[in-house]
Amino acid sequence: MVKRSTVIIIALVAFALGAGAGVGVWIMISGGSGEPSADVQSVAPTLSLGGGNTTSETPTPRNKVIPSRFLQAPEETPEATPIPSEPIDYARALYRINPDLSEVQFILQEDLRGVRIDVIGITNQVAGDFIVDYTDPTLSQVGAIAINARTLETDNSFRNQAIRGQILRSAEATYEFITFTPTGITGLPQEAITASGDALEFEIVGDLKILETTREVTFMASVTPTTPDQLTGTATTTILWRDWSIRIPNAPGVANITEEITLTLNFVADLVETETADSTDAQANDLGYSVGLFRISTESSVARFILQEDLRGTRIDVVGITNQIAGDIIVNLADPTQSQLGGIAINARTLETDNGFRNQAIRGQILRSAEAAYEFITFAPTSITGLPTESISGLGQSLTFQVVGDLTIIGNTRPVTFDVTVTLDTPEALSGTATTTILWADWGIRIPSVPSVANISNEVVLSLDFIADLIDSQ
Repeated sequence: MVKRSTVIIIALVAFALGAGAGVGVWIMISGGSGEPSADVQSVAPTLSLGGGNTTSETPTPRNKVIPSRFLQAPEETPEATPIPSEPIDYARALYRINPDLSEVQFILQEDLRGVRIDVIGITNQVAGDFIVDYTDPTLSQVGAIAINARTLETDNSFRNQAIRGQILRSAEATYEFITFTPTGITGLPQEAITASGDALEFEIVGDLKILETTREVTFMASVTPTTPDQLTGTATTTILWRDWSIRIPNAPGVANITEEITLTLNFVADLVETETADSTDAQANDLGYSVGLFRISTESSVARFILQEDLRGTRIDVVGITNQIAGDIIVNLADPTQSQLGGIAINARTLETDNGFRNQAIRGQILRSAEAAYEFITFAPTSITGLPTESISGLGQSLTFQVVGDLTIIGNTRPVTFDVTVTLDTPEALSGTATTTILWADWGIRIPSVPSVANISNEVVLSLDFIADLIDSQ
């Protein structure tokens, strides 16, 4: 459920000192009181649905998460009570982490006076927003997650001071907060969610920042819409504290501190705002149409080839250009995977380089475009891969994908793959580029020997920079 979604971040690292151990060492550490300097919510940017129905009051908490407070889990866990299913009657919803019902935890191990123990740090000062798209969970989002590391508590006050003063340095304003910025989510279902009660399992990739270091991590997440008004979930990962340049000082009686730290977030998130299916459809149709037919503009587009040669002993780029290009593109804004690309034609007779003799050779001998049979180079697409499943709801979004098709030059046809990027710049125009590299000999092209020209590269880069104008829509 939750693309760019759900949860996470987690606080880090500390080491253990038993009660009374190392008092003389830590009594001199100034680690602060553990009181936050600012509300953690002010550090995590809030999300918005851009309209919709805002809830008038905070929902009554349900399914409260009970903090473990440094205790080990019981050996036998009671069987979970099934969550009753309730219908969900909106398309998208904005949820906000409830710190009173949530808990961030780190766990590592150390030898304390020769006994292996778990060191556990906990705080409920965590903030973050999630947008859940119930019609297509893959479109869900998660905002930045923030944790106030200054409020992390273990079972030992001297250890807490060390965390704030030396290890995480969270007593300093610069390092008070740990943040996690999601960059991708995998494993979310495409099927619509119509009722509460079912848990979703997926992975969240993002950038975890501790102190001055940011590194990519992956959280394993499980999220359940326990009611239409509330989510519960957990996210966990394992990191190495050295990767974040964290330093743990030596302490009497403490040895063999594990480098691995387990980070976990157990959370409850309350409903803040909703959108109905009708309002979602309206947002998707801000451009005024769902499917648009665009035609390449010859006035604003350029097709070119680039190869290299030695001219009188100097390596140069040979560039041929024309604006005589034609082709149509159908963009499906509601489902980009249904978009289509028509055949592309380029008038090879109009290709120009910086040399008139070379141009004559291209038309007469190389591409033979002076002959009517070979005047045009054509590309017939056969498939498109990499298009997103998410709808296009506004301007400026760039789509990167690949187009496979048949390229015909002087009567010879071979499959090629173009790397393509397209951007909807205005409701009436899109821009893009497509590029590939071929070997000219594969198409039966022959380049005659010319005095002062040598070492012509086998590879030719073909590219198309284009503007396409809207000519029809529905």
